[in-house]
Amino acid sequence: VDLHVSDLLNAQLPSHFDYTSWYDLMVFRRLSAARSEADGSAAADGGAASARRTLQSVDTNPVGFAVFDRVLITVHPADCAVREYFAQRLLGQAVGAEARGVTRAPANPADLMLRMINHMVDSYLDLRRLLTRQLGFLQRELLNPASHFHDWPLLLDARNALHQLEDTCEDQRSAVQEWIDALDE
Repeated sequence: VDLHVSDLLNAQLPSHFDYTSWYDLMVFRRLSAARSEADGSAAADGGAASARRTLQSVDTNPVGFAVFDRVLITVHPADCAVREYFAQRLLGQAVGAEARGVTRAPANPADLMLRMINHMVDSYLDLRRLLTRQLGFLQRELLNPASHFHDWPLLLDARNALHQLEDTCEDQRSAVQEWIDALDE
């Protein structure tokens, strides 16, 4: 459907689900590559500077999925590590590199989509843990009588970033729930 093609190419599209008689369409917002690059340095010192770096790097990009009976079409941003990760895993399985039996090939396109979404959710959980630690540091500094805490904008930005991620996650949960409900029908 032409509208779905424009949806898949729209970088501002929120997470959502839609379907036709031919395919299901899922858009899921993943964390951008800038955030994952910042993780190493942001987690290092745990102070206000690392909190600021983390907050500046929080951004999302949509990943689109068109799930047919036998084919999965995905649309990713150019710098998408998720795409590369799964391309390498599937190539490895095709040539027998994963002979240990640790992972099995996806049973169908929907299974592959769910694995990719699960991988993206893991990134959100990692970021939530990092932001929670940094917000805790800022709150301890605020409550410490010996501290001369003065970075209120940073504390408010941290709180707002957590709320923004919460809203994004709620959109994602709703999209996945709609897909599950459609499967049950």
